[in-house]
Amino acid sequence: MRRGDKWHLASFVGLILLLVGSIIACEQPSSSPVPSTKLPPTVEEGSAKKQPPASEERSFTVEIGKSDMPPQTIDGHDLPGCNLAIRLGSNSDQGIYVHNMVLRSDSAEETVYVGTTLSRRGASTFHVYLTYQTPMIEVVLQGLDKEILFDETLPAPSPPIIVEPEEEPVVTTNNASEIVLRLEDIESIQEGVTQHGWNQEGASSTIQMLHEGALSTYGVKFYRSISTDQGYHQQYIFNEVAVFPSIELAHQAYKENESRLVANTSDAHIGNESWWYVGVGQSITFRKGNVLVEIRLTFGGDIKSYAKICEGRISHN
Repeated sequence: MRRGDKWHLASFVGLILLLVGSIIACEQPSSSPVPSTKLPPTVEEGSAKKQPPASEERSFTVEIGKSDMPPQTIDGHDLPGCNLAIRLGSNSDQGIYVHNMVLRSDSAEETVYVGTTLSRRGASTFHVYLTYQTPMIEVVLQGLDKEILFDETLPAPSPPIIVEPEEEPVVTTNNASEIVLRLEDIESIQEGVTQHGWNQEGASSTIQMLHEGALSTYGVKFYRSISTDQGYHQQYIFNEVAVFPSIELAHQAYKENESRLVANTSDAHIGNESWWYVGVGQSITFRKGNVLVEIRLTFGGDIKSYAKICEGRISHN
């Protein structure tokens, strides 16, 4: 074989070996990962998207402290002083509207109208009155449609505020005649006018108050003549007392007498419940325990002083 032919044969064999080596190398596993070219699934148009949890979307700060707001009087009614100060704040980048706040304890539930938008840098404090027996209070914040924006049980001020119901006094055993005003009581209270002496016009066990079911009743009347520019005229003080066998019956009689109320009346703040009429004359009706007392004056004077004397004679055994 000629030298030129041998060279061509060697070149051909070398080319074949090179091709075989390349194929073998491509079939060997690679030591480095090959990125996937598979495309991610697409979200179909109109499909629902997952919303973030409410706790992540709207973050509130709520603190419960003691309130120092004093008692208030609205329309003649004494309201209890607030005992809780609820401070609401929001960490949301946007304002969050809170419609109501519900406070729950083991012994009470109170819904407070909030009606405010809490901003990220703002906070609002609400003073409320809530009776509770445990040191934990559940605070629920509601949106306009009563959606729950916040619901957690938080510690209340320590020590817990325990509000006991008002205890009624025990039933008195006094007779009505022991409670009514006496002549020396009337003379001891000066009216600032010319005195001509008080007189007592008998005593009576028949009185004008509604007293059905009373154990004992008693009524007295005092009168005197006074001098004025128009001459002499009479002044009268009427005092009636009824003692009932129970507090419930005395309360019922008080409510029945209360139906006679007219304008210009207010709370006399005597006994357990009372009303005070001021007009041409004056009258006070009050109940203390199982005793009902009424005092009427036909003139201006310190009628409360007379009522306090009767109240002090209602002893409790």
